[in-house]
Amino acid sequence: KDVWKMFVTISKERKRREIDPALGVLRSCADQTKGETSPAGKAFHTQMQELEEFVAFAGKVADVVAGMKHTSALQWAMRLLG
Repeated sequence: KDVWKMFVTISKERKRREIDPALGVLRSCADQTKGETSPAGKAFHTQMQELEEFVAFAGKVADVVAGMKHTSALQWAMRLLG
């Protein structure tokens, strides 16, 4: 089997099983702590928002890479990594 196709399949499945559920939990935590007034509560809310943004970004990157052709993805990775 083609290694790139295997990578894309694995990437999509891991996103579906890991990233998407984690994103849902982080969004829920951020929503539930929106009105916190204590310093610890505010810090937790901020941390949940930042984690949500990062995980959402990682999910978008995974989608973009999985949608690329093998050669385009390699060229992009080489530019990114220098």
